[in-house]
Amino acid sequence: MSDNALWARDPAATGRFFWGMRVRGDLAQFARDEAAACSAWQRHPRLHWHAPDNWHMTLCFLGNTQAALPQTMAAELAVALAPLHAFVLQAGSACWFPSRARPLAIALPVATSPPLAALHAVLLSAAGNAGFVAGPRAFRGHITLARVRAGVHPATELPALRQVAFVLDEVTLFESVGHGEGLRYDALLSLPLRPAGGA
Repeated sequence: MSDNALWARDPAATGRFFWGMRVRGDLAQFARDEAAACSAWQRHPRLHWHAPDNWHMTLCFLGNTQAALPQTMAAELAVALAPLHAFVLQAGSACWFPSRARPLAIALPVATSPPLAALHAVLLSAAGNAGFVAGPRAFRGHITLARVRAGVHPATELPALRQVAFVLDEVTLFESVGHGEGLRYDALLSLPLRPAGGA
């Protein structure tokens, strides 16, 4: 969808929104390789594997809300993100997330860094100014490859042997849209960060 999709929405219309990062380039290839490496779990009936088009990293989850909230946030973020430069992050091999003892997903963990924490804080501040009250859960960056339904009790960890560096250079507003086969994540608006190393 185009960047105009958000502004075409009736502010009173409801949707399920979140701000996040799209998975592209070398990171997308790494995710494909990691999903393939989990072949023993590909057909497990209690796992739902995401299509590559749905891969993303959530940065600020808004949940079910009126479109007015992300519209207000977008106007503030266009200004707040302007001084921030793109930065490099590291994603690790697929693992049980948040832990093997209580797996909710198979995901690529993304290492926390000061620029990522600062970006998360900017998003939370804009959300708060728009009237959103964030939950108590601490932010842990990750890219979900598969959702784990109740009843999965893995005996061992997944092998964590690799990592990949990638650049976060924009923030994207997504909407979760239900359809016959599950959920689709539509990109409504992308806001760029300044080029890395720029003045």
